[in-house]
Amino acid sequence: MLVYQSPQFPNRILSALSDLMGPDVTAIKVCAAYTSLGGSNLFMNQVNTRINKSKDDHIPISLITSLDYGITEPAALKCWHKYAFSDVYIRGEELLKNNNLIPESSAFHPKMYIFERGNNDETSVCTLVGSANLTTRGLTVNSEIAWQSKSSVTSEVNDCWAGVMSSVVPLSTNILETYSKLHTNRYRSPTEAENEPVNEPRSSDADGLFAESGIDPLDYEVLWVQTRNMSGGAASQAEMPRGAYRFFAGVDPDHNTTNNQVQVLKEIEIRLNGHIYSDKRVTWHPNNGMERLNLPSHNRTGIHLENSMILLRRIDGMTYELSVLPWESDIARAICAATEIHKKLFHVAKNKTDRLCGLLPNIEGLLPSA
Repeated sequence: MLVYQSPQFPNRILSALSDLMGPDVTAIKVCAAYTSLGGSNLFMNQVNTRINKSKDDHIPISLITSLDYGITEPAALKCWHKYAFSDVYIRGEELLKNNNLIPESSAFHPKMYIFERGNNDETSVCTLVGSANLTTRGLTVNSEIAWQSKSSVTSEVNDCWAGVMSSVVPLSTNILETYSKLHTNRYRSPTEAENEPVNEPRSSDADGLFAESGIDPLDYEVLWVQTRNMSGGAASQAEMPRGAYRFFAGVDPDHNTTNNQVQVLKEIEIRLNGHIYSDKRVTWHPNNGMERLNLPSHNRTGIHLENSMILLRRIDGMTYELSVLPWESDIARAICAATEIHKKLFHVAKNKTDRLCGLLPNIEGLLPSA
């Protein structure tokens, strides 16, 4: 399958990698020209979520990366070097001897992600091969293309890996220390935009107020809302933009009522991490003029809802898949940036908050698999 990622369609490389991870994976091999700490953390978070069952149950991981141009972050190498279940190999050791990180002849530029399974047949290897480095932007917002295969020919993959391995050396403490000093003295950190974090969203980028947008939310598959403090006794009620009930095909609230009784606009089913919560409601609160969505509480899920992006994908008219992302995370920022590009980034409320919300036409490949 061909995977295309861009600022308009973010996180698809990370999602494609996540789709290749599962409990039957027995080893991972990564070859990336450049590696950042942020990209490494994104990748390892998916490994720990999808594959590793406990802190004492880790699969072996091999990483090949380069020192060319000083783009790979020393902090990333230190992280991998300390990881007890990883083997790290380096291309560019000769650059350290010359006290110069600019390669004289050819640069090291392959990107290949390999996931080995335990059944050992001729097509038991999953791969992602393309343009994406193991960096935050490479996995989330850069324009990248890759080919994902869930049945690569094992012998061909092994031959490619052996070819790359023939020109690298194991990362030693001495190499790491020498590279770190040369990188600090000669290169700005981060060295390239490749290593820059995804830009933080700004409320000034929003296209006005959600309630005044004139858009029919039913035309979109995804609605997301930035949260801060949650409402309700269980801290599980999200304050939604006025008019969000239309995303759920809810009944119109009576805005002119003098009765302060909470109005139920729609009863929905929420899916989260494989669990179904069928007792959730979209409500209108006349006493404060707010729409709220009742979500599964932290006590039930272990997930903190505060200071997050809550993202809902419509599965059908009654069922919605919920994802909760830390607001400061690169994945949430990438989704926010894509929403801005689609001109569907809005303020939640007028003169009350600078919280943001947005609509997207589809979520295919937008998030790593749960």
